[in-house]
Amino acid sequence: MTAPDWFVLSFGAGLLALVVFLRFYHRRRYGTVRPEPVVILTYHKVQNRPELGGTWLTVGAFRRQMEFIRSSGLPVLHLTDYLDTLGRKGDAGRGVVLTFDDGYESVYTGACPVLRELGLPATVFLVTGYMGRSNDWDQPLARGAFRHLSWTQAREMAVGGLVRFESHGVTHRDLTALDDAELERELRESRAAITAELGRAPEAFSYPFGRFDARLMAALRETGYTYGIAVTSRPGWSRRTPMAVARTGMYLTDGVGALAVRLGLRSPGRYWAEDLNNRMINRFTLLSASVQKGRRSRHG
Repeated sequence: MTAPDWFVLSFGAGLLALVVFLRFYHRRRYGTVRPEPVVILTYHKVQNRPELGGTWLTVGAFRRQMEFIRSSGLPVLHLTDYLDTLGRKGDAGRGVVLTFDDGYESVYTGACPVLRELGLPATVFLVTGYMGRSNDWDQPLARGAFRHLSWTQAREMAVGGLVRFESHGVTHRDLTALDDAELERELRESRAAITAELGRAPEAFSYPFGRFDARLMAALRETGYTYGIAVTSRPGWSRRTPMAVARTGMYLTDGVGALAVRLGLRSPGRYWAEDLNNRMINRFTLLSASVQKGRRSRHG
């Protein structure tokens, strides 16, 4: 056997061993996972401008995913309508929920035209302290930080009810690290701002960086929220826990094929790999939290 043959054989064996190890690790830590009957998808930026975090899709890629969802025949539901049905112990059947974290301006310029054209409802989580401004946690490659929706843009998007808005806090900080007074301010002030500006009190709160604990869940209830929205599920937790509703992130590396697997429409044997990939990418959100904390400490 020649040296190139040995290399190919060794590489293939190593790759197979890695896949077996990852499959074992995933099953041992998370058990047997399957797509929920209703899959809640999470998007961030829909734009053609690159950034280091990978939490973006090009407008064309987003359109292809939305067209696939529409052609699949799965109903697209509003987030709180779906969760209300679960709360009444009802059966929502199968479906998809579309959500957008952080309320970037690109949701207005890149995603909303596609949603309106295809008639797909969605929920946007707003960071009320950054409306119409850039943030301090993203890692842009060039041309400065990314802007967030203005209240004027949000009001325009809300017309007709196709797009609804919920809370993502005031400053997008890791809320588990705040004292009780700061935590209450984040929850109450963001809720009050959305109610005043858009005329509808938010029912759901998306945890910044996906981080939450028992104290934060209790604080949500006390300040009038019905649902806490997480990112991935925790081991042993139901993905439908009202104060820790799990979602599936969609990122730069995800195409229509990955979407089909995550919706349970194709290759069920691949779902564990998509779930593991999603969890690994979401781990990098902790780096964004560290960057934000460092920048704020330098600026006092």
